[in-house]
Amino acid sequence: MEKLSFSIHPEIHNKPRSGWKPSFAERWKLESSDLESLRDHILNGGAFVAAAMTSHRRSSAAFDYANLACVDIDNGLKIDDFLKHPLARSATFAYTTASHNAAENKHRYRVIFQLPQKVTDGDIYKAILTILSKALGGDQACTDACRLFYGNSEGETILWQPSTFLPVDLISEAEKEAEKRRTRYDHETKDYDQITIDQAIYCLEQVIEPTSEGDYQRFTKVTAAARAGGSSIYTAWCDWASQGHHGSGSNSRRCTEKFFYGFNGSSLATLFYCANECDSEWRKKLPSELKGSGDFGTDFIGQRFSVSGYDHSDFGGEDEEAEEEVIATPTQGLFSENRPWNIIAPTPPPVTTPPTHHAEEISDEPAVHARNTQNRDGLSEIEIIERHLRLAYPDLRRNAMSLDMEYGSKANPSIIRDVSTTYVKIPTREGRAFPKTLVYDVTTVMADRNEYNPCKAYLEFVASRSTPCNYFDTLASTLIGTPEDIAQNPRMPDGKLLADVIMKRFMIGAVARVLQPGVRHDWMPIFIGGQNCGKSTFFQYLTPPDPADPGNYPWVSTIQQGIEYLKDRPHALHSGWIVVLDEAERYFKRKHVEELKNLVSVSVDRSARKYENEKNYPRSFVLAGATNGMDFLVDPTGNRRFMPIIVSGKVASKDNPKLKIIDLDRLKADRNSIWAAAYQAYLDEPIHNFSSYELSHIADYIDSFTKDSPLETRIAETLTRNMSGYYKTQGYITLSDLYSWLEIAVDKQAQIGMQVTDALKRLNYKQCRATIDGKTRRIWLRPN
Repeated sequence: MEKLSFSIHPEIHNKPRSGWKPSFAERWKLESSDLESLRDHILNGGAFVAAAMTSHRRSSAAFDYANLACVDIDNGLKIDDFLKHPLARSATFAYTTASHNAAENKHRYRVIFQLPQKVTDGDIYKAILTILSKALGGDQACTDACRLFYGNSEGETILWQPSTFLPVDLISEAEKEAEKRRTRYDHETKDYDQITIDQAIYCLEQVIEPTSEGDYQRFTKVTAAARAGGSSIYTAWCDWASQGHHGSGSNSRRCTEKFFYGFNGSSLATLFYCANECDSEWRKKLPSELKGSGDFGTDFIGQRFSVSGYDHSDFGGEDEEAEEEVIATPTQGLFSENRPWNIIAPTPPPVTTPPTHHAEEISDEPAVHARNTQNRDGLSEIEIIERHLRLAYPDLRRNAMSLDMEYGSKANPSIIRDVSTTYVKIPTREGRAFPKTLVYDVTTVMADRNEYNPCKAYLEFVASRSTPCNYFDTLASTLIGTPEDIAQNPRMPDGKLLADVIMKRFMIGAVARVLQPGVRHDWMPIFIGGQNCGKSTFFQYLTPPDPADPGNYPWVSTIQQGIEYLKDRPHALHSGWIVVLDEAERYFKRKHVEELKNLVSVSVDRSARKYENEKNYPRSFVLAGATNGMDFLVDPTGNRRFMPIIVSGKVASKDNPKLKIIDLDRLKADRNSIWAAAYQAYLDEPIHNFSSYELSHIADYIDSFTKDSPLETRIAETLTRNMSGYYKTQGYITLSDLYSWLEIAVDKQAQIGMQVTDALKRLNYKQCRATIDGKTRRIWLRPN
């Protein structure tokens, strides 16, 4: 017989009663032998993997190639029915497993097939296993490319046909199915338009130089970025990789589909960034057909363009029509002698004994479907619900920015306002309703499975189409207008103006939160200026408007709720890309200090939406604020989280020429190029927080926005003349002494206690407990 390849384990004998051991994942070895040797190994209790692996450690990623396919039948066809199934004619070997018990109607067995040719693509191999398993009613959990199968020393041979092979047509069908899955993945997760794909191919063919020895990091960076484009870019990437050191000679395996699809895919924008490193002028050299017809100021939202000849259909493809899934059954005429896998075996439901109800226990509620049964088409109840949901809510998905469930056209999506009512859209069958809770859960899982973030798609677009603006390092000076007085806009240690640094890092932080939800970004800018100078409007114009309503900017959310509401329901903050605390002074109340600091500082919110269990919500948004007052800060210790920018204005207002406002027109015109620069800055050097040294450098500036306190002035003057004593060579005071020096009556001390301690903190006094004269006392140490 011809030699076949499979993997065996030297220690595992039968199905261990003690359960899984970590050692079972190691010490696998490749075996090249004939079918009789594999059969003897299995019937002697030996474990096996029906594929060759690249490693001694078993995992899906270790799949190398396969000559065999194995299907596990756990609750499918009875043995006699399997032997009558057309696929049995192509089976090589079948044996009963340890849990088989025909007397109790538990038919448990495995079927091994010989493939007509060696399969080296893991996706195609998985598609083969899925097709065979579905046809025989096998365990869908056992379609892992490197699934472990236990032997059975007490097993019975059901079938032995060592000269049979699966038809070649099955391989062709599996290749189509694998390609569909790849295409579906690429479409659902990336949605690149054709021009962007063509530009990426151009970069690989004309701009990005092949890698040389010692340049592996760049090789993987380009490969991961190209993977985001999927099969459309694979050929161009393969040609690019094969020309370099890391894809030729002994490294040629790195040009395979297996290597390419092994990456999750970062972003095509990263590919364009790599192209910029090789040739910063590459966009100007693009052929005219690759430059697109839209200008860089084109408005965009949720993958739809409203002007300049660039519409949603160009970017995201045609809207998919809902198609009812066709389920193959023995009566549908799909079976042919040459394609036996197209006949789906009807699998019997598990044997259950109906409960006995007394008359008084019978409910008058509508009967519901049993959750674990299958219908006559072999579909579980969950699969039936999924099919109905696809018809009722085509292209169901979760908007990661707003947390809304959407369906229908991406250009004008519909939103499920109350997911708990989706069960009414599911047709009843024979007067029975589907369980409300089950429909709710299935709807949620389907939407989460297709989660997307429109902000990410927008960033991908501007990175590929727009030239980064040349004033990104001076955004505040150029667009907002800031004071010339260094006291109102100090310089950072590197000489840059603080307002410009704040805006640059704010923009980079917004990009980081989209690409890495939950990344640390524990501060927010606060715009300070008079009425009608464009403070809140600035954040709106920074994002694209709604094409259907150009005056609406849905990616910016202005929070109306107070701190008390938000601290209990932090998921309410997840409503946009930029979340603005307008009239921010109302949040800066002394009693809310700790809640406000936590609201700004956290990266992942723990909360429970209506009808949902409590879970984590990684933040994909950034916070910003606006206020008219100059003295809104109240916390003496937590002000580092708030970065004030005084808005002086840049251009004259059209309504009032005497009033200088933010240059909103230029902001709208340059929006895409500003975000392109932010994306490039994120890839280049993603610094969007402030170091301790930088915070200490600007501490006095930030504290200058604290409310003035006449009491603090009196305290400062008093402390220059008085001291309670020394503790370990350092001077200290006590509150009782301070109240005495200030001549504050005892009945008034409790009323001003917080103001006094806040003043001491701002004056850099440190509170501690100390033993003085044998007694433990609370003292305040003077600053050195």
